[in-house]
Amino acid sequence: MPRNNVIPIDHKNLVKSRLVSAVGPVLARTGFVRLDEALVAQEAGVHKSNITRFFGGLPGLMSAFGESGAFWPTVEELMQETPRDFPVLLPEQQ
Repeated sequence: MPRNNVIPIDHKNLVKSRLVSAVGPVLARTGFVRLDEALVAQEAGVHKSNITRFFGGLPGLMSAFGESGAFWPTVEELMQETPRDFPVLLPEQQ
C-alpha cells in the first residue's frame, strides 16, 4: 500500500522557525568559524537546501537569527543585576 506523506499547511513557516531556532545551539557548540549549513540543518532536522530556499543562504539565515528574539537577551536577563530602585532613578543615573 502506498504511503501518503502529509505536509502541514504551515510547513514553510515551521521549517523556517526550526532553522532559526537551530542557529543558537549550533553557534554555542561550534562558534562562528565552524558554523555551516549542514550543521544547522541537521540540528533543525531538515534538509540543508531549505536554508537557500527560504533565506538565500547562510548569511540570510544569520540575519533572520539576529532579528529574532532568540538572539537577544530577555528583559528578565537584562534586569537580573539591576538595582531594585532602578525604576525610580533619574535617567542620568540609570
